[in-house]
Amino acid sequence: MDDMISPVQPKSGPSATSGETRNSITTPLKQGAIIKGTVQQRLKNGEFIISSGGKDLRAHSSLTLRVGHQYDFKVISAKDPLELRLIEGENKVQGNISTLISSANTIGHKLTQALSNAIQFPQIKNLPAQVSGLMDKLQEILKRPISAKDIPQIVSWVTKNIQGSGIFWEAKLLHLIMGKKGDAPKELADQDIKAILINILKNLDKTQEGKEGVQSLSISLRDALHLIEQEQVLNLDSMRNGIGWFVNLPFIDKDDFLSSELFIKKSKEGGLHFSIFLDMTFTGRMNIDTLFLNETASVMIYVENEKTRDIIIENGHELEEAFKKAGFITGKIRCEVRENVVPDEAVEKAGHSQVDITI
Repeated sequence: MDDMISPVQPKSGPSATSGETRNSITTPLKQGAIIKGTVQQRLKNGEFIISSGGKDLRAHSSLTLRVGHQYDFKVISAKDPLELRLIEGENKVQGNISTLISSANTIGHKLTQALSNAIQFPQIKNLPAQVSGLMDKLQEILKRPISAKDIPQIVSWVTKNIQGSGIFWEAKLLHLIMGKKGDAPKELADQDIKAILINILKNLDKTQEGKEGVQSLSISLRDALHLIEQEQVLNLDSMRNGIGWFVNLPFIDKDDFLSSELFIKKSKEGGLHFSIFLDMTFTGRMNIDTLFLNETASVMIYVENEKTRDIIIENGHELEEAFKKAGFITGKIRCEVRENVVPDEAVEKAGHSQVDITI
């Protein structure tokens, strides 16, 4: 769902701003009807309390909805669950890149911990062969962090695991973003961790639950799976708002990287646009904008200071060579100093949104 809303217990006192009149949602609604909702409270992790028709609803969204402001919504589907679309008037709703990155990082850190807990369990004897094989694959992914000092490795990782529907990626989404026709490939990607987790849990049947350590292992795996699904919900917001699909990069060398975020979207030209935000110990923060179109790659790098720019320019040939090995021709790699490499400004909500809120 684009934004998820569920009923919560009514708060004490009036739920609507004094003097406001809201359409009731206690009676059945018809498709196409217009209702009003007032933002009552902003919670953590992009959640809000919205009141409509005397009911309080908990909403999750990356959109910037202002507390105390009332918004009009059109009923797209009156069935359960109720689906609404925001009607944009003078109150423009916007998606904020910085807010999205913060939310994604919070989930990403928890996910890394959950997966690390899973692979650190003592060896459980006599597990089904398929489970043991999948656990080995999970350990292999986790134990090979990406180093910022190895530029060819980073480029290779991106081309292999993103284009090949890899880590935390679903082939059908890449298929959709690329605008390809026909069915998406259904084969299991090499590093599709969600698929690996689902298959491990599916093969840990009830006959295994009594074994020492199996129940604890299952809990850690389910925690990780739940966090991946949270990222997928977050991505519906980021895609709808034109920011791009967020790809978690948790398995990086923490001595090099303080944080890393990757967003992908289809460009107007028809290729794939990558926005990579990095915060590294020896270079500071940077934003790498790359457009892949046919067999060419256009690269623009924004950094915080001249010293970092000099490092990038000095080592630009390594990046160019890595792209060539991956099958891409690049022009001159450009690098500029910018005060704010991670945009604070909001990205205005695009007109292609179909469903804004589900109740």
